[in-house]
Amino acid sequence: MAAEREVITVALGNYASLVAAQWANGTTEYDTTRRTLYAERRVGAVWGGELTQQRTGATVRVPRLILLDAPHATRMKFPRRCIHRDTNVKEVAEADRGPTPGAMNCPTTADFFSSDSSNSHSDDNDNDNNGGEKQEKGGVGEMPSFSSSTDQRHHDRTFSPGGVAAHETFNSVRQIKRELFNERDELVPWWQYIRSGVSAKCVHVLHPLHPLAGAAADIPLLHSFGFGMSQLRSTHSNDMAEVMGSIRQQLEEADSLQGVQCFLDGDSAFGGAACNVMEEFWEDAGHKIPAVFFTCFQPLPEETMTPGSDVDFADRRRDELCLNRLLATSHLTRQDRAVYIPLELEYWKISFAEHTTLGMNAPSWLQNDIATAQLVAMAADTALYGIRDDGSVNTTKGSGPSFYMHDWQEAVRPTRTLRVAAALAAVPLRVYDANAPKNDLWDFLHRYPLLTTSPVANNGFFTPLTHPINFEFQTEAGRVLGHALTMRGAGKLLDLTYPRQEALLRYGLPLRTANYLPLVTGNSYPISSTFPQDFVLPRDILASGALDGIDVGSHVVSTFGSAPMIQGILTDAEKVLHYRRHLYEDAYCMEKDEWKEVMEDVLQMRDDYDHRDNEADEEELE
Repeated sequence: MAAEREVITVALGNYASLVAAQWANGTTEYDTTRRTLYAERRVGAVWGGELTQQRTGATVRVPRLILLDAPHATRMKFPRRCIHRDTNVKEVAEADRGPTPGAMNCPTTADFFSSDSSNSHSDDNDNDNNGGEKQEKGGVGEMPSFSSSTDQRHHDRTFSPGGVAAHETFNSVRQIKRELFNERDELVPWWQYIRSGVSAKCVHVLHPLHPLAGAAADIPLLHSFGFGMSQLRSTHSNDMAEVMGSIRQQLEEADSLQGVQCFLDGDSAFGGAACNVMEEFWEDAGHKIPAVFFTCFQPLPEETMTPGSDVDFADRRRDELCLNRLLATSHLTRQDRAVYIPLELEYWKISFAEHTTLGMNAPSWLQNDIATAQLVAMAADTALYGIRDDGSVNTTKGSGPSFYMHDWQEAVRPTRTLRVAAALAAVPLRVYDANAPKNDLWDFLHRYPLLTTSPVANNGFFTPLTHPINFEFQTEAGRVLGHALTMRGAGKLLDLTYPRQEALLRYGLPLRTANYLPLVTGNSYPISSTFPQDFVLPRDILASGALDGIDVGSHVVSTFGSAPMIQGILTDAEKVLHYRRHLYEDAYCMEKDEWKEVMEDVLQMRDDYDHRDNEADEEELE
């Protein structure tokens, strides 16, 4: 049995904090009893969680999780039962100063969404006060299960007494700006939804950035990856110094650290902050410690993506997204032990589209940040499942990790030049099929062919989460250099045709690479109390409580087929830098030579991945 080794989880960003909360709730009871992902803390040093019955001085187990977000400037929008446009001077002043530690201890959002009677300003205040008492006692609210803000706004427009006037007010440019960049949005401290609680010293808030640089009237500096690299470091920011303090404490407590997994907001200053955090971490822990960056790029709001938008900063916001992708691709991949997985949520509208007679229809849960965060957490947890469990029955004390993070890292980044990994997921993984009653593992594997470019009738399909798979893996342009496969729930199937290991080896043989790390386990992904409704599974099945887990497949691949994605990043960024570089040099704290260096670095990456061997592949790449 392999010895247990610790893993530190870091979440940097508003959306990343939501992902981390869902990830923590998706860990198993087995995980909470082991030291790989969890550590012991006294009740008094833990925030949130179900601690009301714990005696003073008792110890509880909490995830080795470090959080940094900026809830005062969240981009995530949620339906509100009552939206108040008038804000007094005192509230404005308090919002400009950012949230205080006391405000972070008060789960105002949970009470706001969980109470059906919050129809007036006084009711909201009462709920806030009650929430504060609840948090002080260690209680926690339920994760809000709500639909998209777009649907709610449509509902408000339909039934509001203002009628046409209200509709015109909603579409005003002024209100659009207020919705997109609202510095006084409701606080969303996602850590409060972690059922086990979280160490108080590991929860950090990034306060407003304007005192560091820029002007209050400028686009929020949180959108600038370059600003994060230049300013969000421990020598410039007390908030970042506290984050590094938490990481060093976790490092000291670990007997044998095997690696770090990071959830990041890539389209923001948090991505740049991650570069600084990990640079300092590697200096302290050693450069051989692997790190996995699950980097999330959320789609921009419709108001900024519409051509000819009336929003005056729409062009700038689109440019920032291009530049942030470029910088993330270059800087988050430079360390040899880093695995960079860019999760493009905008592309999911195509990946998960339902094909109907009227065309493609994107599922409604893609408009819900809680649901998309659940998918990210589910894919990440499944991909790295083997670092703490070998897939055997968890009730035995003899079970342990199947492999370590450095084994996984070497499989999905076999050489230092292959700096970007592609991720695919099968959610839900349909383990049992009425047409295959034998429940044979080999029959099941045949129903889920690896790296198929399009779904096959009556077969399963791994959905791309990072970029489309355009090239066949039999060609040089789509060649696979290494991959790691995890199938949760399939371990209960029988080995009728081949022994288990032989079946897995035969399954990966068509991809023609020796860098192959497969794992099949009978342990499904747990359906937690914060699992979103109407997500992947029908709402009535989830509500019935009949299921306690969902089967999930994860496939992380290093393939030359990532060349089109890298080329697209280069093409978009080149246009911005050629025509409008001067607009972003100050905001990104980067000069012409620095932009040139980054472009050359990503160009070299493109060349390392670009192995087109015929004109047809070249046309498809363009």
